[in-house]
Amino acid sequence: MLKTVFVGFKFPQMGKHSGYDLVRDHAGYDEIVDCQISYDRLRNFLEKKNIVSKLYERLIGSRLWWVEFNCLLMAIFEKNIVFHFVYAENIYRYLGWFKWLGFKVVCTYHQPISYFNDHPEFRRGLSRVDEILVLSEDVVPAFKIWKGDDRTHFIPHGVDTDFFCPDHTVRRCREILMVGNWLRNFEFAASVFIRLLTEDLALKVYVVVDPVYKNYFPEHERLYLISNITDNELLLRYRSAAMMFLPLNGFVANNSVLEAVSVGCPLLIASDQIPSDALPSVIDQIPLNLGLALIRIKGMLEQSYCAKLDGRNWIMKEFNWQKIGKITYSILSCDR
Repeated sequence: MLKTVFVGFKFPQMGKHSGYDLVRDHAGYDEIVDCQISYDRLRNFLEKKNIVSKLYERLIGSRLWWVEFNCLLMAIFEKNIVFHFVYAENIYRYLGWFKWLGFKVVCTYHQPISYFNDHPEFRRGLSRVDEILVLSEDVVPAFKIWKGDDRTHFIPHGVDTDFFCPDHTVRRCREILMVGNWLRNFEFAASVFIRLLTEDLALKVYVVVDPVYKNYFPEHERLYLISNITDNELLLRYRSAAMMFLPLNGFVANNSVLEAVSVGCPLLIASDQIPSDALPSVIDQIPLNLGLALIRIKGMLEQSYCAKLDGRNWIMKEFNWQKIGKITYSILSCDR
């Protein structure tokens, strides 16, 4: 009988109710290889930016290579193991060379195609992965080519719909919200927000972002840059904002999109790199055009400040973690 093993960690900017690592609670793993301490130590080391850390990153990279070594030791002493690397870009590379020991490798990849085209080193070892999981349907064809067979599966990101839910007792205010770091176009966001704040003296903008990205935004008394936010504070921001605006440089899976729609926060995405059919009609999408963004945001701000609930049923049906975990387990436990 196959033994399923979760191999992963949580990114520091993710709270208890956000992040792909939540699949561990719903996919029925037999064992957990928690890489959190290893990831935190490596991140802190590389962030020092001294001669030693720079040399290490240049020669070895930022991958948790020793985690693969630990998995190899586990496979030597146990049989019929399925290792699921939930952040394969950060962990997996060479373990597939040793599959003759009798284990399987399943990897989940999170980056858009453009990332793998620009960083081909992250495609090493794909042909030796048994099953590949990706979070966007449009990346499946490329991975099938790189892998050399059809064993690449689209399973979307999940969201905690129990936590991220509407609250009709919370009054929505004349506030715009932006959340997250990954693939965000901060230059475009800053230009939009400053124009809006200059023209609308009642408007407030809240940007939930890692401190390293704060320098993209000029100082303004009604522009609030928030870091290290708690889960409950984030939930309140989703519930109280009139809308969320996300200018993106690409799209694969996005916690804040799922969370906002699940809560009922009206959402506008601006991007030139998302196919027109990649997002459902419940999510408004425009190109990265300053004039158009200003018009659409002003229009959304003038609408009734009520929760937009037409997308929550879609989220509940397609993206709740219970469903995602069940589908993931079916791939992990597939004996082929």
